[in-house]
Amino acid sequence: MDCQKTKMFWLAALIVFVISFGLIWLGVRMVLQQSLDFQSLFAYVLMALTFGGLAGAFYALNLKAALTLFGTGLIIGFFAMYWHFIAGMDGWGDLSGIFSLFIYSGIGLAAGLLTQLVWHIIKRGRKG
Repeated sequence: MDCQKTKMFWLAALIVFVISFGLIWLGVRMVLQQSLDFQSLFAYVLMALTFGGLAGAFYALNLKAALTLFGTGLIIGFFAMYWHFIAGMDGWGDLSGIFSLFIYSGIGLAAGLLTQLVWHIIKRGRKG
């Protein structure tokens, strides 16, 4: 990667990492009012790093469809996570909230990659 793409990767990755970690921390610490131990904190940092790394890679590689759908999946996932946290669900709200974040971000990732692949095939077919 050239210098400009490397800078864009790190910038996009850092922004998504900070926002993701902040939203996870805010949800668990403030909404659920649970204390965070080292193991949980490490898991949340790792999850936010994964989200940031994927978003940064999509941005740096100019995969607009993948970035858009992955970002949409993250937004829906965080909304669903907070919804489950607030609803409570008799003690299962925390687990179902984090699980819904995984599910929606995974769906966004898969949809984005599939859409990007189809777009690439269509563009390639038009050239040849």
